Amino acid sequence: MRLHIFGLPHSKITKTLPWAFCAYSLKIYNMCKMFYDEGHEVYLYANTGSTAPCTKLIDYFPEGLFEETHGPITDTSRPEFGAGIATYEWARNNFHKAVNENLKGNQDDIVLSTFGDSFGGETFNGCNAPVVESAIGYPYAHHAHYKVFESHYIRNYIKGMNRDESPNWSEEVIHGYIDPDDYTFNDTPENYFLYLARVEDNYAKQKGLHFALELQEKFKFNLKIAGPGPGDRYVRDGVEYVGPVWGDEKAQLIANAKGLFSMSLYPEPFGYIVIESLMSGTPVISTNHGAFPETVVPGVGFRGTFFRDFKKAVEDIDTIDRKKCREYALENFSLKQQYKKYVKFFEKVISVDHSGWYSEYINKYEHEEEWHKKPGHMVMTAAGHSIFKKELEIDLDQTDKTILDIGGGPHSILLDCNDFKKGVIVDPIDYRETFEGLSEVFGKCNIDFVPTEMENYKSKGETFDEVWCYNVLPHADDEKEFFDSLLKCCKKGTIIRITEPINLLPYEGHPLYVTQDTFTYLKDRCSEVIKEVVYDPGGYKWVHGEHIFLILKK
Repeated sequence: MRLHIFGLPHSKITKTLPWAFCAYSLKIYNMCKMFYDEGHEVYLYANTGSTAPCTKLIDYFPEGLFEETHGPITDTSRPEFGAGIATYEWARNNFHKAVNENLKGNQDDIVLSTFGDSFGGETFNGCNAPVVESAIGYPYAHHAHYKVFESHYIRNYIKGMNRDESPNWSEEVIHGYIDPDDYTFNDTPENYFLYLARVEDNYAKQKGLHFALELQEKFKFNLKIAGPGPGDRYVRDGVEYVGPVWGDEKAQLIANAKGLFSMSLYPEPFGYIVIESLMSGTPVISTNHGAFPETVVPGVGFRGTFFRDFKKAVEDIDTIDRKKCREYALENFSLKQQYKKYVKFFEKVISVDHSGWYSEYINKYEHEEEWHKKPGHMVMTAAGHSIFKKELEIDLDQTDKTILDIGGGPHSILLDCNDFKKGVIVDPIDYRETFEGLSEVFGKCNIDFVPTEMENYKSKGETFDEVWCYNVLPHADDEKEFFDSLLKCCKKGTIIRITEPINLLPYEGHPLYVTQDTFTYLKDRCSEVIKEVVYDPGGYKWVHGEHIFLILKK
């Protein structure tokens, strides 16, 4: 999959000031990182100086236009944006041209509109690939057919505001995403609460700063205020203004707080500071307004309606398990978890955009079932297995060994082996329903067949002497999750034998792009790389293309 990501014309997609204060710049940065780290091609169309991880940075603006329109830039700049601004007018007429010059051409492209469009979609209309508005947290300027909202609240708010009662046939809700590595977990906080947002008058009122100050005045706890704006006016006994913060300073300030106040009184579309706080282990005190009921759940903070609710929240803040806050954030808002949701939606968009709304659900194992039913498959399978056995140095005498065969199917190499103590085949297709008598064969050979994906296999603490894996990984959605599941079945000294096709572009049924580097995660968790060979066996349909042959020792 190749993503074409619209970078803000008034911004640079980087984590330095002033862009680190822009929620949308950071969302674009993390979207780039999320997909680039998973092996996808990421083309970022943004100003020179952008540092988001990407395959290619494309600055399609005339030289000097950014500086002429928005300069000079300081650490507290807030450049203007929208219709009538020269950089946006240029993007309106030229963004689609830049995208079309860089399309992959195999119906595997997605264009991301990351900030709506003040021109009613004109900026994107000429793109020859499906356009998705991603991470919508703004009430206006929507234009794309395919949309991803940051919360159910903002989606329903917009629907209600526009009196739009149409069904959701092309939209999804995926909560916000952040990089856990940007935040520091701390289980022993200092004695202060934190308000972290802009402190300009109107913004501070919207974010509920005055409410946090009322609570501080009533209950005399220590309160630190952080963010750009005239914060010095709020300093008094017990209240400290620490100024604008970003990077490591911001991470430490959040992690050291007893709790965070996020008391927005306007329709908060999501509230990234909430998940930043939870990722740091710091519980949150919020209102029931906006998206907070979707993020501040019982066990990681408190939501309130009446003043007494917030009084009790302040008193009970130490009852929250900070480790649970971190775990909750990792499970619900990390780049890794939200990637899975985004990539599934994008895959559906590509399918529906080219095949229509009624296109059927893709069974990614369907072609495997059909393959095993074809005449001649036994000959090809035997040919493939002869190569695997040779390169993976599989000894057919497996006396007293326990062996886990991942993806072995109905023709597992275990069936060729002698005297193993126990064999287990994990395969998502239950071939026992396809091949008559297969259950009896497995039973006679002391082989347990478990019809599930490896990621869902429950070993119940059982480990094996050897683990075999062949032609499975391209089916997986996440190689790290797959490898972690594999490693749970290993003990010290377990031999892992793997062969997989590499450098094959993802397609329906094979969502994961596998390269030689894909296996670095697994190799780093083993004590020894016994063998690593890459070549194209050639000549056999089942083993066409480059394969990696790995033998590892746990």
